[in-house]
Amino acid sequence: MKHVLLTLVMLLAVAVGSANAASIAMNFAENAGNQGFVGGELIGPTNIDSANWNSSIDRDSGSLATGVLSDMIDDTGTVTTAVVSYASNNVWYNGDGIGSDQARLAVGYLDDGGGNNTFTVSTIPYGVYDAYVLFTSDNNGDYYYNGLTINGTDVLGGQPFPAHGQVTDGTGWVQCDGTAYGNYVKVTGLVGDLVVTTAGPSGGNRTPLTGFVIVQNTTHCYGESPTDGELKASIESDLAWTAPLDASENATFKVYFDPNEGLVASRDASCAIITTVSQGALALDTLEFETDYAWAVDTTDGSTEYPGYVWTFKTEPAVPEFITDIVGATVEAGEDVTLTFESRNTVRCVWLKDGLQIADLTDPEVGFDLTISDITQADDEGVYTCKIYNGGSPADEAISNKAIVAVKRLVARLDFEGNLEDSSPVGSWDGLFGDPNINDDLTAFEYDATDAISGSQSAIFTGEAYITIPNSQDMINFYPQGYTMTCWAKIDRPNCDGGWIHCISFITNYDEEAGTINAGVGAGLYHNANDEGTGTYGTITNFRSGGYLYSGALAPEVIYDGWVLVVSILDPTDNKFKFYYFTEPNGEDYPTNIVAASQDAGEQQWSQTPVLIGAERAGLLNDTNPDGEYYGMDVYYNEAFVGKMDDVRIYNYALTMDDIAQMYADVTGRDVCTGTVENDLNGDCMVDLLDFADFAATWMDNLIIAPAVN
Repeated sequence: MKHVLLTLVMLLAVAVGSANAASIAMNFAENAGNQGFVGGELIGPTNIDSANWNSSIDRDSGSLATGVLSDMIDDTGTVTTAVVSYASNNVWYNGDGIGSDQARLAVGYLDDGGGNNTFTVSTIPYGVYDAYVLFTSDNNGDYYYNGLTINGTDVLGGQPFPAHGQVTDGTGWVQCDGTAYGNYVKVTGLVGDLVVTTAGPSGGNRTPLTGFVIVQNTTHCYGESPTDGELKASIESDLAWTAPLDASENATFKVYFDPNEGLVASRDASCAIITTVSQGALALDTLEFETDYAWAVDTTDGSTEYPGYVWTFKTEPAVPEFITDIVGATVEAGEDVTLTFESRNTVRCVWLKDGLQIADLTDPEVGFDLTISDITQADDEGVYTCKIYNGGSPADEAISNKAIVAVKRLVARLDFEGNLEDSSPVGSWDGLFGDPNINDDLTAFEYDATDAISGSQSAIFTGEAYITIPNSQDMINFYPQGYTMTCWAKIDRPNCDGGWIHCISFITNYDEEAGTINAGVGAGLYHNANDEGTGTYGTITNFRSGGYLYSGALAPEVIYDGWVLVVSILDPTDNKFKFYYFTEPNGEDYPTNIVAASQDAGEQQWSQTPVLIGAERAGLLNDTNPDGEYYGMDVYYNEAFVGKMDDVRIYNYALTMDDIAQMYADVTGRDVCTGTVENDLNGDCMVDLLDFADFAATWMDNLIIAPAVN
């Protein structure tokens, strides 16, 4: 944050800055009928012609109390890019009179009225500027201003300070310094937007605002690096700055640098560094950790001196800190994975897999990367983290994010052959991504041995029962690296509510501290059973992520009757949710078409709740979790699935369209067309003799009208 440099000005209306410094001035009025300026009078603390002041009377929108004014003019009447937006509870006036423009400037103001006032000036056309914030009061005499902040800095320490309510009683415009009465404050060396907020009333103290002046600063260096007030500057920082706007290219710069701000402020000869340079930069030796430093740059341009501001910064702490974190990977078996990161203040890194130490690296010159070669499922899959340490005694540590390393595969498959067991190739592997091996006692399910799409049986869902995979919250946390969920669904329309049903609730976040489920975060495979009176249905796959709802493609042409393959995929290559559905636009004698749709996936989050099949996890029944563990048993659900479900699959990577088409073809025995073939005239997804016959049958057919022959 910028230092607030306040200097008591005992002269009346003394202009500050060089002759060519532009300025923008604004007045907050209380009455549009009698507080507009006549013009031709120099008013305010910097003596600007009242004809070139902006006023809330001329606002673009809003009211005198809350509004917006754009295209603000400067002190020459030229339109600028500056825009002011202001807000207060009400406006009020004092008894200072309206006989002059000076009085009209101070008579009306934004009143606190039980709250605070604020205004923001954006797109200011000056690289660096000084700001004057003006106030007055209906008291018309001495009172206490209750404090304000300018660009995040508490002016005068944030404490109430004495103020004065009049400008036409002979005192004029006087700058506040915290001890003597005044009616404006000044802050120098600002960049970017100007944001002013008052503290609000307290007791008899008030916080009125009557206007402001922004003056282009052309006499001080600006654009300092490290920035003034920076709290974690690198110990390898060098100093850099931009010359004053009024300085020529021949200017030189005298730099003062020291840990003692007082020495720099007084330009004391004992400063650690005092040197003169011709460019806007100075290289420094390595600085101390977590140390305060001050510096200033005075400019000399011929015989002209431009004293600089005192800037301060603090160097980074010596504790280890991640700059970039580790990122997981899902790869083919036999491939290599390298986990890497960037950090500061690090001399040691301990790598852990599933919480157990696997490497201890202590040579920063060699680096701290961890390479896992020839990845196998049983030995290498897991959750990896690293702890980094500095050279302290005892050493400080920092812990990385979790990173999943996994082999691309089918993680779980429930084919409902009279039970809820996992039939994936992994079988009963009890590692991180192992078999859920669902206990049949968790839910009471019936199976249909006469109607199945895969195998000999399917599971019957009545809307009352669901399936959960206990402790699967860790198993499924590969999902930000991509996944595929598929299920065959056959909806019982007469007993469905006609709205959403839910096949799989995949990712939901449980807030351990609050003891609640964040239902707006996660991912799920949904199905919309709305009939729309057409005998068809729409399939929409939705994913909630960070509070947003992502929808797939509504497909009313999808055949409703019978089994439907519902597919949802997160593809990390482009961070999109991808959906596939199947249509038969040309009838059963032609191949089935596969159609793709996608949506941006947003930010993915680590899952804290198990997989749920047949409903959506909506929240907890209780508010606390005394055991510190969460298994998904004490929750309530909605959007229950009604019908039959078969062959639920979860992959830890994104399947391609061809993969999904192959899955559909293998189950249904039908050909699947995955795109458009050029010169396919009859829509059967291939170019063959049938297309040639269609072509030959119309050979030389034309609709040409030729010119008559004489």
